[in-house]
Amino acid sequence: MGQRALPPLVILLGLSLGVGGIGRSASAAELTPLQKQEMKQLYERATRAYDVGKYNEAIEEYQKAYEIGGDPPMLYNIAQAYRLNDQPTEALRFYRRYLQRAPSARNREDVERKIAELEKSVEDKRKAAAAVTPPPAPVTPPAPVVTAPPPAPVPVPAPAPADATVGGGVPATIASPPAAPVEEQSSTRAIISWSVLGAGVVTAGVGAVFGILAKQKSNSVTNMSSSNPPVEFNPQLEHDGKVYNNLFIGLTIAGGAVAATGVVLLLTGGSSAEAPAAAPPATAQATFIPWLGAGLVGAGADFRF
Repeated sequence: MGQRALPPLVILLGLSLGVGGIGRSASAAELTPLQKQEMKQLYERATRAYDVGKYNEAIEEYQKAYEIGGDPPMLYNIAQAYRLNDQPTEALRFYRRYLQRAPSARNREDVERKIAELEKSVEDKRKAAAAVTPPPAPVTPPAPVVTAPPPAPVPVPAPAPADATVGGGVPATIASPPAAPVEEQSSTRAIISWSVLGAGVVTAGVGAVFGILAKQKSNSVTNMSSSNPPVEFNPQLEHDGKVYNNLFIGLTIAGGAVAATGVVLLLTGGSSAEAPAAAPPATAQATFIPWLGAGLVGAGADFRF
């Protein structure tokens, strides 16, 4: 197949387009002088390209010449060019087509031999390509994922009782829970202390309001008794004055006691939890002395820490 081919068949058979050889098929119509001239020019260009190895160009020119005259030798020339251009499949097609158009060709035996060689070459190439290309590897399904069971929980031993012993009668030590932070206790105690102190101040303030009202009622009763001429006595004023005075006394005492408690909490709030028990915290004492007289109602208080 790779050997240099003989000149095109038209030369091999002595075809002469200008003088009139075997270049026309028996069934083709008579060509005009212009067509003969064009066919001759195409053949000569194709043969020159064939001689210098420009097989693609030769194939194109031979095909144009065949389209004009329909001569079977052009099919042979096209097949030769394809074979030398290493296109065996196309060469086989045109060799077979040539034998179909020229069944009694003088070179039939040579053409059949070329067809057999090309068929063997195409088959060998196909087998070689199949041997080089490995078959696809079988797809292995993924192994099932086995999930391990969760570990069994570790039993936590129950705490030993207070009188439990370890080994030879040695008492077991029970860890006591950690003490709460001192800072958090102090902050909470300060809030409570200020709240208690504020509640006492507010209560005492409300009591002071009732003291002012009681003072006003007492002044009214005194003015009525000392007026000239005397004004008729109004028992309701006296009753209201007594009620206001009692409220004043009670609220003042209660407010003072609550405020004193708040003060005590504030004073003892910064002491450490680890302070010696021998020194008890100082206590505050509050003494309230109510007083009521003609034209004057009030109360006194004495605080000691």
